[in-house]
Order: sequence, then structure tokens, then C-alpha cells
Amino acid sequence: MRLPPRRRLSLPHFSWLGTALLSLLALAQIAAAPLVYVIPIEDEIEPSLSALVRRGVREAVRLQADYLLLRIDTPGGRTDAMEEIVRAVESFPNQENTASYIDKKAASAGAFIASSTRRIYMAPGSVIGAATPVMIGSGGSPEKLPESYEKKLISFFDATGRATAERHGHNPEVFAAMVNSERGLVVDGATLVPKGRIVTLTNLEAERRYGTPPRNLLSEGTVPTLGELARKLAGPDVRIETLKPTGFETLARFLVRIAPLLLTLGMILGYLEFKAPGTWFFGIAAGLCFLLFFLGSYVAGLSGYEPLILFLLGLVLIAVEIFFLPGFIVPVATGLLLLLLAFVWAMAGQTAGPGQGFPSLHDLRGALLRLAFATIMAGAAVALLTRYVLKSGIATRTLEAATGHGPALPAGSYVALVRVGDTGRTATALRPSGAALFQQEDGPHRIDVVSDGGFLPEGARVRVTRIEGIRVVVQPA
Repeated sequence: MRLPPRRRLSLPHFSWLGTALLSLLALAQIAAAPLVYVIPIEDEIEPSLSALVRRGVREAVRLQADYLLLRIDTPGGRTDAMEEIVRAVESFPNQENTASYIDKKAASAGAFIASSTRRIYMAPGSVIGAATPVMIGSGGSPEKLPESYEKKLISFFDATGRATAERHGHNPEVFAAMVNSERGLVVDGATLVPKGRIVTLTNLEAERRYGTPPRNLLSEGTVPTLGELARKLAGPDVRIETLKPTGFETLARFLVRIAPLLLTLGMILGYLEFKAPGTWFFGIAAGLCFLLFFLGSYVAGLSGYEPLILFLLGLVLIAVEIFFLPGFIVPVATGLLLLLLAFVWAMAGQTAGPGQGFPSLHDLRGALLRLAFATIMAGAAVALLTRYVLKSGIATRTLEAATGHGPALPAGSYVALVRVGDTGRTATALRPSGAALFQQEDGPHRIDVVSDGGFLPEGARVRVTRIEGIRVVVQPA
């Protein structure tokens, strides 16, 4: 038996083998390079941002990042969201390798977040400070607090700032002076900022050295770019991964910001649906506004699915009252209460994330104020619509066209066809809206009506009691 001839390795074979080995070595070198994970903290500090930062810290841990680097550029924001972000940053396993890079500004809550990392660096021309707490009213403007309460608030955040700074090796007096104007800033007997002024430091002021041995006041130096800082921390072969919000997270932050507007618009559209029963257009648009309202809170991690369930259950109870138990009162009252609870719960902003319990009393108070503000705005808009818009011919034609019952009738045609006191019979059941037939000289006319006395069966005799725009109100004759 003849054995097959041996195959010799030619030069091309060695070339491919060498390329493969070099590729493996390159991949191994990349994998061995230190990883710096960057979490951007930009714009206003609010609960949806804290949810994003929590995900970023979890991702950094999963990737076994060597350094956690916060890129901060914020005017400040909500204290509850700030506290959540601080806790998330402090959950990173290697606290010695945490740093903040002040890109432009770290004001108010942003200064507290910077103090939760072991090192602070600043970009040229950046500032940090002005961390005095301010109470924001339901309309979005600062509220004047009673002097006793203001002192309590400042005292609390003074201590909070000092405690966070001490945990991470910063000068606690610097952060205390950012909160409390009565402190001033004195270092080694030198008055840097007199009493009566809130401390805000530029990058050059924050990196000045004081004491014996000399120590930076706050910042460990000015670094032109974040990439240069990453190389300074981890070496020239550093890998940089940056947290990128998902499309849903970006949408959620936007929806949370416009949540009061969505709520107000939903109320206005719900009123228009009531004024033009059977159109469905305004009802569907109102439902969409409310759905986006709850969706933003859920995706941003501000609440669980509970508020949406309460909202849907409230709608079901109201529908039961309208279609099956008219005049019973209990279902509609319970339904309205559930709707109120759903709106308040969703607006309370549970910073602990979904499923972590009912909102605190402080969160509920703020939510009630925001809900009251949205209701007042909706009421004002409804009053203007009722007075100036719904009575116009254009509005009448538009609403009539939206009903979908064939071609739109000319403006004011309902007034021409029926008058207060006319009688007819229901062409459909009224729950409470539906249609009725009114006999005129040219024959019967089918008119959209709404009952003023609850449920009416088909064929019931009715009388027109009033006409509001295109809304014809009837009651049993």
C-alpha cells in the first residue's frame, strides 16, 4: 500500500499563520489595555438621568472597567435625583479609580455629584459651586421659603456636602461654603471668599495649592480634553467607552420634561371629546397624551406599571357608570379617584425605580402641586376655548366633520334643524351620547345628541333642553 506524499508548508502558508498570530496578539493587547468608562452628566439633574447613571454604573461593572469617569456639564437640578446619582457612583467597586471632569460647569447638584468621586479635574474656563438649595414651585420658578425652614434646609445640605467630601478625600469646608453663605472660605488663615458670598470656583482657583505640605484646594488640575484626562489616569494605551442613552431613554427624558404639558393637553382634548360626543378623534388624542405621560415615567424608571393600571381601571369604572349603571355615582366617583391617584403616583417620581414602593409624602406633595398647576392651566385653556373658539363657525364645521357621519353640515345647521323644546325619538341608545330623529317639514333628520339624564334606550321620546355650539342636549320628554 502506498502512502500519500507529505504536504510541505509553502511560504504563503507561513504568511497566513503569521498574520493570524499577530492578530491574536493585537487583540490580546487591546483586551489588556485599561478601560475608562465615561458617564455623561449633562443638562438638568432629574430622575430620568439618575436612572441612566445607574445603568451606566452597572455597565461599567459588567465590562470590568478600571476607571469610572463622570463628564459633568450641568446647571444643577433635583436633590432627590442628585442623591440617587451619588449612591450609584459610590456603588462602583474601585472607588480609588473614580474621577469627575468638569467640562463647562458643575453648579448646585452638579457640585455634589463631583464630590462623590475620588478625583476632580476641570476643563479650561470651567466653574464649580453655587450649591445653595432652592425650592422650585409648581410653576417652575423659585419659591421664597420661611426663614426657619430655609435655615434647616441649608444646615442639612451643608452637612451632606461635608460628609460626601470627607468620604472621598476632598476639603469639606470648600463644599460647605458652596452651600452656606454664612461660612465663607478660609484656608490656612487666608480668607479666600468672605462671609455673605456663595463659593463658586473657576478651574484656576480650584487648583491652587495651599497648606504645608501644599495641597490643591479642590481640583487636581486643568486638562484640555477628556481623552487627555483618560490617558493621564490610565496610560497611553487606554480604551474609552462612553455611555450612550438608548432611543427609549432619550424619549423618556423628553417625555418627563413635557409631562405637565401632556397632562394639560390630555385634559383639554378630553373636554373637547365631551363637547362633541361620538367624534372619537379628540378622545383618541387625549388617550395618546395620557399614554405618553405614563410611558415616559415608566421608561425613565420614575414609576412602575402601577399608575398605568390604576388609570386603566379608573377608565373602566367610568365606562361602567356611563354604559351600564347610569346615575349610580359610585363607579364614576371611584374611577375619578383612581385617575387622580394614577396621575399623582406617576408624577411623584420614585427615584428608587420601578417596584420599590409607594412614593414618599414629600414626592406626593410635589406631585399634587404639579397636578394642580396642570389642572388650572387646562381649565384656563378650556374657558378660552368655550368663550372664543367653540362658538365660531370654523370650529363648528371642524367638529361636525370630525364626527364622521357623512358630509359636514353647514355651520349652524343644528340650530336651523332643531330648536330648544323640539321633541323626537332616540335612534340609538344614549350612553349618554348617541343620535336622535327629529321630524321636520322635509322629513326626519338624524342629529347627534347627548342625554342630560343618564342612559336612555333606543326609541325613547326626548326633548331638546339646550344647544351649546354643535352639542344638542336632550332629556326624556
